[in-house]
Amino acid sequence: MITTITLNAAADLTYLIPGFRKNEINRIQQVFKEPGGKGINAAKVLHALQIPVTAAGFAGGENGRFIIDALLRRSIDSRFTEIEDESRACHSIADPGCAGIQTELLEKGPEITPAEWHRFLEKDLTELAAESQYVLFSGSLPGGLNEDSYIEAAERAAAKGARIIFDTGGKELEKALQTKPFLIKPNLGELGSLFGRDYNAIDVKEIAKDVKAASDAGANAVALTLGSRGSIFHSKGITLFATAPKVHAVNPTGCGDAFLAGFTAALYKGRCWKEAIISGTAAGAANAMEWTAGTVRIENYEHIKHTVQVYNL
Repeated sequence: MITTITLNAAADLTYLIPGFRKNEINRIQQVFKEPGGKGINAAKVLHALQIPVTAAGFAGGENGRFIIDALLRRSIDSRFTEIEDESRACHSIADPGCAGIQTELLEKGPEITPAEWHRFLEKDLTELAAESQYVLFSGSLPGGLNEDSYIEAAERAAAKGARIIFDTGGKELEKALQTKPFLIKPNLGELGSLFGRDYNAIDVKEIAKDVKAASDAGANAVALTLGSRGSIFHSKGITLFATAPKVHAVNPTGCGDAFLAGFTAALYKGRCWKEAIISGTAAGAANAMEWTAGTVRIENYEHIKHTVQVYNL
């Protein structure tokens, strides 16, 4: 089994508004409401790929109940630690006529009490990690937790034998490296923040040097998503570059989460690094074809896998 941890889960609402204009009245064409947060997006994709997965983290209030119920309706196992505060809602505004461009409004999230954190660590996380081959920690931290919280959680899960994967950024990513995780999956902005660099004018081979440096800093493996430029992978002397397939992309939200799900799904099946980066790339591209994050159609995923090119760097 794979467990995904979303400490700052959300009820995600996407509004399709043709010709969206600021400072004017806009009429909504369609609304999508989904359980969201990076780990939940990954769980939805893993489930679509028929990988046994449990989504976990914190959930509270009406938004928390929606998250749990929505996953149940999808037949996705979940085990959220219930909290007193309200889980956040996140809003995205997309214009169908401007595919790939959207405006996001992200709430900060709830405050986690020391008792709730202790209950999560001692019971839910510990029990799930003991049953899991991989535990994915994804996204931002809610209030009440600090940068060391990810270290505490990862060490708890690793002690039960699970391989630890991180998809986060900023100080949380720096702290995550201290736990010597099995894999980290930053995007280009997150890697740039880690090394204080801007990669816009830097070629792939130069970026790959910093991917290796991130691995040297503590991670067993690093998978870096580059958006439309593709992805880079490095582990123990192996460096791969995967091209981004051309698809009719409508929404980039969740593509990194889908990539990580596809990548981890291949590892769960015993596939090699090359097959993992192909699977991840295909899942990310298939997600870009949908309006809602964490949505992958299997027929698109399978077709795209055959178009991904991988090169040694």
